[in-house]
Amino acid sequence: MNVKLRVLSAGALFFIGSMAYAQTTKKDTNNVKVDKEAVIDEVVLVGYTPKKKGDITTAVATIKSSEINNVPVGNFVQNLGGRLAGVDIMVGSGQPGTGGNIIIRGVGSINGGTTPLYVVDGVPLNSTAFAALNPNDFEEITVLKDAASKSMYGAAAGAGVVVIKTKSGKSGFQVQYTGQAGISQKSKYKYQLMDADQWLSWNNSWGNFTDQDVADYKARGVNTDWTKSFLRTGFSMTNDIAISGGANNTNYYFSLGQFSQDGIAQASSLDRYTLNARINSGNGTNFRFGTQTNLSFNRLKGIVGEAGVFINNPFFALNTAPVLAPYNDNGTFATGTGLFGEPNYGARALEQALTGERGRNQIKIITSAFGEYDINSNFTARVMGGIDHTQNNTTNYSNPNTYYGSTTTPGQSGALSRAIASASTITTNARLSYKNTWNDVHNFSAFVLGEYVGRFRENFGYTGYGLDKALGATPVGITVAQNILPALSGGSTRFTTLAVLGSLSYNYDSKYYIDANIRRDASSQFAMGQKSGTFGGASVAWAISKEDFLSDTKVNNLKLRASWGITGSYGDPTTVNPYNDSQYYNYGGLYGTTRSLAVGAPLNPSYRWEMENQINIGLDYGLFNDRIWGSIDVYDRQTKNLYVDYSLSATSGFTTITNYNSGKMSNKGVEVDLHGDIVKNSDLTVSLFANFSYNKNRILDLGQVSQFESGTSIIRVGEAYGSHFIVGWGGVDPQTGNPIYQDLNGNPTQVYDATNNKTGWGTSFAPYSGGFGLDLKYKGFFLNSQFQWKSGYSRFNNQRFFQENPDFWYLNQNVSQLDIWTTPGQITDVQRAGTKVEFTSKFIEDASFLRFKNVRLGYDFKKSFLTGAGIKGISIFADINNVYTWTKWTGFDPDDDNNIAQYEYPTPRIITIGTTLTF
Repeated sequence: MNVKLRVLSAGALFFIGSMAYAQTTKKDTNNVKVDKEAVIDEVVLVGYTPKKKGDITTAVATIKSSEINNVPVGNFVQNLGGRLAGVDIMVGSGQPGTGGNIIIRGVGSINGGTTPLYVVDGVPLNSTAFAALNPNDFEEITVLKDAASKSMYGAAAGAGVVVIKTKSGKSGFQVQYTGQAGISQKSKYKYQLMDADQWLSWNNSWGNFTDQDVADYKARGVNTDWTKSFLRTGFSMTNDIAISGGANNTNYYFSLGQFSQDGIAQASSLDRYTLNARINSGNGTNFRFGTQTNLSFNRLKGIVGEAGVFINNPFFALNTAPVLAPYNDNGTFATGTGLFGEPNYGARALEQALTGERGRNQIKIITSAFGEYDINSNFTARVMGGIDHTQNNTTNYSNPNTYYGSTTTPGQSGALSRAIASASTITTNARLSYKNTWNDVHNFSAFVLGEYVGRFRENFGYTGYGLDKALGATPVGITVAQNILPALSGGSTRFTTLAVLGSLSYNYDSKYYIDANIRRDASSQFAMGQKSGTFGGASVAWAISKEDFLSDTKVNNLKLRASWGITGSYGDPTTVNPYNDSQYYNYGGLYGTTRSLAVGAPLNPSYRWEMENQINIGLDYGLFNDRIWGSIDVYDRQTKNLYVDYSLSATSGFTTITNYNSGKMSNKGVEVDLHGDIVKNSDLTVSLFANFSYNKNRILDLGQVSQFESGTSIIRVGEAYGSHFIVGWGGVDPQTGNPIYQDLNGNPTQVYDATNNKTGWGTSFAPYSGGFGLDLKYKGFFLNSQFQWKSGYSRFNNQRFFQENPDFWYLNQNVSQLDIWTTPGQITDVQRAGTKVEFTSKFIEDASFLRFKNVRLGYDFKKSFLTGAGIKGISIFADINNVYTWTKWTGFDPDDDNNIAQYEYPTPRIITIGTTLTF
């Protein structure tokens, strides 16, 4: 995708919007009263404290409830893609309930954490459990991007902070119900597999089948489209009811939610049930308290091997030869082989999907309470406590009566796995705040805070083999014999953090601003002498629009910002405890476990935080009474003490120390955010928005070495993280049909040599990304649309390696393989029969895309129409998610969370209709 076109489209959007505004502004001025302070007086939750938007001096981005409510996806993270500048959502799976990885301002770690810290109503969350949260309960999501804003959270904030505020009640009484129903469908893919006749012809041309073989297959008359066996149209339904209100210093919000969604793959689904309760109260003068509880239960049914080249992964099994059928004539699964020994992976995977079980029942509790007391007009004391608890009960069952059950080792009779895992985070803090104003122009506030965070993880599980075929998925069917013993697993980790934070804010006449904070963290997970770290940041701002020389212009908001800060991040806490508490052994066919501790890894005495240093310069702007507004930011983010592997002499008993603090990485970028109310009068409102992000990533240091390979990519000093590393493809020799490769200098050669692996094929992380859309209201009708795009990145399409490879003649192939070289002088990219297909840059594809991500069309009935019906409002709407994607990518989905496509569960298209009733 042409990056220049993307940049120009954002500029064109601004130009068109400005022209449209110029043409309508005179007539609109008489119809619309615009509050100049409406936008900048908006309150945003930034870290531990709320701030007016006009007083913010750091780089933050906010999404309101109207943008995240009632979107038909099982995980709210998927809905953030393309909405915020500098915030990249990498969706790893389209299976219901799975989410995506949020990358804020580029990847800042190699082996450490790249997932941001999530905080819901002051409680840090286990970030793997977002399918349990109901986004219809969210009031706003704020992303802290620069180090000055993140540094309030110190050691846990290096990858960014996502602050989620849930809804609370307002004055009066209101009941609101929202219901949605719809379907999920397979999106359109670019590649096309062969039908039976094409597949037989191709195998015949390669010499795999004789003419008689082809005739024998054709006589059977089988031409299976495996997508019809594995994929389906799924049904989804959402029901939410919320009761809210407030009076006499008390407000409340209660909600019940139900969400169910079938996946497009057979046997995959998500069912979620949520309850949210929030109460705030006080004496109306100097004391306030509140409590919030979010309870959730969700049941996820997943497919086996949903991501990877596994023969029981249904999306890999789509490659099964079309001459094979899913069922025998008697209705049983055709799990045997074809006429010439080709395995029927499709029937085997289908049997596993429909008769096995892979599921998770999850219970999640987020609860918190606070008390706040105004000591006097200047000082306020506040205490808060919260718990985030997640428990997962998982089951994996391979039916002993199936093909895979008969091949399971040991026992050759299926397997049953069950596990219980719990993750709890306990947070408490106490804060003393001070605020004062002198002479109506000197505005000062500050607070000190002490905080405790404890994280506790426990798990236990077993896998039993040799199941009794008559007893099903029950533990009593497990065989316990000398050579068929169940496998046990389990463990626990716990670590705590104590922190002290100080913060101050000052502004002169809401014109000149300065903010600063400093935090000291001490964590139990790090090595002795390395447990404490100091973090902090400072920011300044100048509200230029408050100056007299701009008083008579159309610039109503212009603020220049600058910030600097230091934050941290951490990796695997088990690094500091390198012992295994149980060792499995097999001596002469006798199985058992030892009772002794064994050293599993060398102690890392220098294990400590990764450290980030970031500088940010930004400009917020608002023109024509905030009819056009947005921001521009430039940043330089440097991360040092990166976790890398450190080589040891083998005489030590080990070869490496993991998570050794030695590397350094850089991310530099630009972000642009633009919003415009192009037309705004009593009948018609047309609003446009767009954002653009550019991030340049470079690895600066790797300690002992200058590079190390990671699959088909390389981590090398001077290169971007995620750089592809592979032998270059030079095409097919027209005279011989032989494949042509490239040496390190780019010269053609017909000899494949892995020592010629090189970079130059791009990176799997998009340097350019953004989104844009339109919101339109005409009388009662409304239309909301959103587009997302990424550009300048590439991925290795491992799907093509299997679908364009004669080594896998027994699998179906891409129709492009029908262009196989056969005649001297023929121009083709498909090498001749008898040559080997290698891993080369041929399979690296441009993954840039433009996605029509969401569109919603609806109608709000006028209040006059509802008079006397006891209803305050009715809204009806239709929504399409993942409408269409324009891309050169030929795999399932260009937007993924790794550098190599491996038959991951593709993102579906979801179509729903719904209604909202307000009483």
